[in-house]
Amino acid sequence: MELIKINNFKSKLSSKKKNIYFLKKELSLILNLYSKNVADGVWKDYSLDYNEKHALFCAYRSSFEKPILRIEKNKAPKGFHFIIKKKDKSLYNASEITKIINHIYKMPKLIIS
Repeated sequence: MELIKINNFKSKLSSKKKNIYFLKKELSLILNLYSKNVADGVWKDYSLDYNEKHALFCAYRSSFEKPILRIEKNKAPKGFHFIIKKKDKSLYNASEITKIINHIYKMPKLIIS
């Protein structure tokens, strides 16, 4: 009789840190904002990134520049926290993506571009 070794894959998967992502509703709001700014000629490109620490949306004036505006989604004790950043400086913090998006719509074009 041959012995069979059974690996417990669940314990390996649960020990991994989970990445933070934008939810479908959040991403939809962000991409609507992006498309409006593309139509206005302010933004030309974007990137998405995620890891265990945060999810990140970056807007660019061109593909060859640094991001002109970033939206970060970070883990907080009671859910998630969103931050608008420009050149590593926090411009606005909120616990809801709708507040972040509304704040960006209200920002002067000089700050966004």
